[in-house]
Amino acid sequence: MAELKNYGYIILGNDYDAKQHHAKISSPNFNSTVICTETVSQAIDIAQQMVNDGIEVIELCGGFGQSGAFQIVNAINCKVPVGFVSFAGYEHDKLTDFLTSE
Repeated sequence: MAELKNYGYIILGNDYDAKQHHAKISSPNFNSTVICTETVSQAIDIAQQMVNDGIEVIELCGGFGQSGAFQIVNAINCKVPVGFVSFAGYEHDKLTDFLTSE
């Protein structure tokens, strides 16, 4: 069985600049790359570079939603698995309440 060694996570948010907002966290047997960006278009470029750099699995923050995740999957030609964060129904309600509160 293959062992995952190179993991990528992309965060989507206002005012993020991938050149400035990124981190690599490594141990002897596992490497994580986290990159923050402002648009799905920029995230596509990041995901393509991650695949070229040997990332084996990419996860996306919930801000991408299913539509953004599908754009990433298509852009990398399904070369690595791509997942995205989602919330259970009752947790999604809390998130919606928070995002719409003043």
